[in-house]
Amino acid sequence: MLPSSQPKMKMAGLRHMLQLASGQVEVLEALHKLDAALVSAQDEDGRTLAHVAAASGQVEVLEALHKLDAALVSAQDTHGVTPAHFAADCGQVEVLEALHRLDAALVSAQDEDGRTAAHVAAGSGQVEVLEALRKLDAALVSAQTKDGRTPAHVAAGSGQVEVLEALHKLDAGLIDAVLVSAHDEAGWTLALFATTGGHVKVLEALHKLDAAVVSAQDEDGRTPAHVAAASGQVEVLEALHKLDAALVSAQDEDGRTPAHVAAASGQVEVLEALHKLDAALVSVQDKHGLTPVLVAAGRGQVEVLEALHKLDAALVSAQDEDGLTPALVAAGSGQVEVLEALHKLDAALVSAQDKHGLTPALVAVAIGQVDVLKALHKFDAALVSAQAEDDRTPAHVAAASGQVEVLEALHKLDAGLIDAVLVSAHDEAGWTLALFATTGGHVKVLEALHKLDAAVVSAQDEDGRTLAHFAAASGQVEVLEALHRLDAALVSAQDKHGLTPAHFAADCGQVEVLEALHRLDAALVSAQDEGTCCSW
Repeated sequence: MLPSSQPKMKMAGLRHMLQLASGQVEVLEALHKLDAALVSAQDEDGRTLAHVAAASGQVEVLEALHKLDAALVSAQDTHGVTPAHFAADCGQVEVLEALHRLDAALVSAQDEDGRTAAHVAAGSGQVEVLEALRKLDAALVSAQTKDGRTPAHVAAGSGQVEVLEALHKLDAGLIDAVLVSAHDEAGWTLALFATTGGHVKVLEALHKLDAAVVSAQDEDGRTPAHVAAASGQVEVLEALHKLDAALVSAQDEDGRTPAHVAAASGQVEVLEALHKLDAALVSVQDKHGLTPVLVAAGRGQVEVLEALHKLDAALVSAQDEDGLTPALVAAGSGQVEVLEALHKLDAALVSAQDKHGLTPALVAVAIGQVDVLKALHKFDAALVSAQAEDDRTPAHVAAASGQVEVLEALHKLDAGLIDAVLVSAHDEAGWTLALFATTGGHVKVLEALHKLDAAVVSAQDEDGRTLAHFAAASGQVEVLEALHRLDAALVSAQDKHGLTPAHFAADCGQVEVLEALHRLDAALVSAQDEGTCCSW
């Protein structure tokens, strides 16, 4: 590129100078003699007189400029574009032939992205330019950009069917070499370029050359149909289906089809089109058992769910083999708007359980989705108090998962949700909220429960065992320290056999627990017992 100290001119000024010099080589020579900078001046985009001359087909001007200073005809603008690129874009074959005579390197020059005159010609549909370039040097029409694109890739992405046909006619290898194979690390093929641009005729032309081109996969297993679905290219999908119905049901490495991709991307029109082509396309499962509906629920695609429900209500109420529903997926993903939409469509959709008895509320609790719980409670208070098959309530799951904010939210929504199970056991095994928190080592949950009711941390099971006994047996040092802070007597409590937490720790080999108890109070590890423990 010419030095930035060169004078800047508007393109109009360059064109005016060109008009003055057109056919008057002596004028250019005179200007150069007066001040060399006059013929190398750049406009605001870095374009020079040579760029304008190339675009306008002024061969004599370019030859004169080259004679004055060879660098003038290889000057680059701010994007690295040379006069040869301009000539290619404007179909100036004679200019390119002249530049090649002056210096073959001029017509193979690359811009900042590695594009050559051939790439520009391919994107602009300049068939004659490509034919001329190949005649000058066959390698010119197979040149690659920095990311591996050839003129054929550019033509496919620009919808230039005639260019592709011309390249194939010039040399079938120019197309065949890249027809199915990827052009770069991203794995993009000619068909994928055509797909993103919505160029149906290009796809049809490529399919005619080789049917495999429209089913070729990238490194992630995506086909043109997947890319079309993600970008909302309905016409492309319809065209692919017309070529081969199997193309629009193709699966990637995870078993996802174009319908899954469309659902994740919120492409309602694509799903409607696929359903019109074949209703089964929008209910297919991927390798994980997920349908487009479940994918939409997890991604928060409300409009997709509404559209699918409109197409067939059964689509949004269907459960997989494990009983997974859109509401369960939405609850786990924190998609409140999806749950609201599902409830609006059918209240029963947000209360359905999977085969293990899990409800949206239980799923939300386990991963701390407070907003989901609030939404469910707003729909129906019973939704956040429903029990699973093992009698666990959302409160029990929250305690076991260490979800303090959830417990506080449940208590705020309805104190009874916590109070009803605060001290009492939830099942025949006698497990309470506090016991769930203890075995999981969730100190903050215990502190929160203690704040609600101090009796919760001193409650005993039918054998007289307390939280401290269970904490000692399972090696929960931090829990024991927390219980000691709340009430020192808690860590010396005896069960009905006279066994203390220290006995449980000793019998279960919990050395760190014994050391911690000794630090708290040496007497805790010297108490006598009546037998063994750790049978719980």
